[in-house]
Amino acid sequence: MPQFMDLTGQPDRFEALLRQELAPGERLLWHARAIPRAKRGSLAIVLFAIPWTAFAIFWTVMAFTLPRMGGEAGLITWLFPAFGLPFIAVGLFMFAKPLLSRIAAGRTAYAVTDQRVIQLMAGKGILSESVPLAKITTLTRHEKRDGSGTLQIKLTDSPFVDARQRMTGFDLGVVPDIRRAEQVLRQAMERVSRAG
Repeated sequence: MPQFMDLTGQPDRFEALLRQELAPGERLLWHARAIPRAKRGSLAIVLFAIPWTAFAIFWTVMAFTLPRMGGEAGLITWLFPAFGLPFIAVGLFMFAKPLLSRIAAGRTAYAVTDQRVIQLMAGKGILSESVPLAKITTLTRHEKRDGSGTLQIKLTDSPFVDARQRMTGFDLGVVPDIRRAEQVLRQAMERVSRAG
């Protein structure tokens, strides 16, 4: 199995982190790092953020300057400008959202083992999420021209789990050669179903 390499050509820490996640006897069949790309709809969010933020800044500046021009002072002169600050913050978050998504993708890796699918996010700590192969019902591949893409994984719905805790899907994010990931996953699912 090819190793992850970082930009310096050294083995990437994601492979070591994924191997630490494996249970005794569990085999790593496929793994890949997410491709840090802007998500679909990112441009629309940024375009919407422009008038939103501009109006919020306009509102806040006007609410701050107009009462002072009339010589008024008091709580209202601070209350109206303060009302605009959360809207400015939301606008700035909308501008930052595509960048934050790319950063999160750069810290994410996916793996298929002979028992489960794993999503691993490494930042200040490690966040690992996995689903057993036996719970997977359907796979939907979204592939781009370059072969990269995503894989939507639908899971069985257990009637014994509280609806708030029920996980119905799992996405294998944008990774290179998504078709290979799907083939490995389908083969692993077949082996699990034959064994069970």
